[in-house]
Amino acid sequence: MARTDPFLSFLLFGQFAFLKRTFVPRLLFSTLEHAFARRLSSALPVMDDLSDFYRILEVGPNASLAEIKQAYRELARVWHPDRFPNDARLQQKAQEKLKQINVAYERICGRGAHEPRRPATSTTGPTPQPRQTTSQWTPPKPSPGAAQSVPPKAQRTSWFWGPVGPPKINWGKVVLFLITAAVISLLVIARISTESTSSTTRAAMTTSSRQPNAFDQFDSTRTVSPRPSLALEPITPSVAPTPLEIRRAQPVNELAPQLGYITIGSTKNDVLRIQGSPDQFTDISFSYGSSHVYFEGDRVTSWVSRFPRLKAQLLPRPGTKTPAFFTVGSSIDEVLAVQGSPDQFADTTFSYGSSHVYFQNGRVATWVNRFPKLKAQLLPRAGTATPPFFTVGSSKDEVLAVQGSPDQFTDTTFSYGSSHVYFQNGRVSS
Repeated sequence: MARTDPFLSFLLFGQFAFLKRTFVPRLLFSTLEHAFARRLSSALPVMDDLSDFYRILEVGPNASLAEIKQAYRELARVWHPDRFPNDARLQQKAQEKLKQINVAYERICGRGAHEPRRPATSTTGPTPQPRQTTSQWTPPKPSPGAAQSVPPKAQRTSWFWGPVGPPKINWGKVVLFLITAAVISLLVIARISTESTSSTTRAAMTTSSRQPNAFDQFDSTRTVSPRPSLALEPITPSVAPTPLEIRRAQPVNELAPQLGYITIGSTKNDVLRIQGSPDQFTDISFSYGSSHVYFEGDRVTSWVSRFPRLKAQLLPRPGTKTPAFFTVGSSIDEVLAVQGSPDQFADTTFSYGSSHVYFQNGRVATWVNRFPKLKAQLLPRAGTATPPFFTVGSSKDEVLAVQGSPDQFTDTTFSYGSSHVYFQNGRVSS
């Protein structure tokens, strides 16, 4: 099971908080409020034009106040609901019509469109009072004789965000969020992949019933069976293999401290003089941030160089030639001459970032080529024809000639990025 990285957890939590407090609430609440306001405005009839009210009362815009009152009385008598006691549909329609008549009469008389003149003598009896309604908004009356101006549009107010408009999206924040989420996802995937590879490797080390393959370098007591169909052209080593355990027993290069770097066999005093005071230390290790130097007695045996970078180098033995690349069968010194000093190493493994080189008996057995890319090649046998493609039944040499050197391989699998080629008895099976 992959172990949770505290740094990645912090990034994920911060991204979730950013999403929760900025983009999502703003867009969600603004969209809901905009939709609610639009639904509400479509449900309530709005008539702010006086011409509509004159049309409802069936009078002209130049009608006098007396004509307006007379028209109102006639329409109120015509559309009174009590005239239709036996027809519920007509009675409902009369109620709606009478509401419109009352609103129109109130708006025309209330807007000051006519002077509130009253005749000296009235022969028509008391003036009926229009029905009151609270479903319509009554604007303030302008001063008499002043030109009517269009009132400014009321600003919609949100109960949560204050005055807001239609929902707007800050695309800059959206792009920033997407980029940050992509980076975090890549970091999480890389960490899970690394943990999965480590778990698989540990499981392979404890399994004793499987057939030997190229990953048997973890067990120095076992030997790798020869590859049946993969004839390589190994680089002839210029010197005898020098495993790290033999190198540790050799005299220390006295020039290393003078040149300003740490190497195998350097003393603790050399490390303190070159690298400085450690952040944390014990009898067997010095820690500098996420980098570590390990000791056996008073001498350096290995290190892990992450951040900050250690001033440490593991150099090939003097006289080692530098080939263009390393391959299966290359020595430790040849890998150091081609690839340089590793970030982390043991007797059977060199690590360069997320890439790894595995050894058996001081010789390269396999590798995992990720980042940075290793200068490693697995070549087909000399004289192998290069077909336009490979298929089921093709040999490993034909796959190498067509597809090139794999990023990771075993006796039964070649891996190219996230693609894989599977073999059975030295031939492509799927």
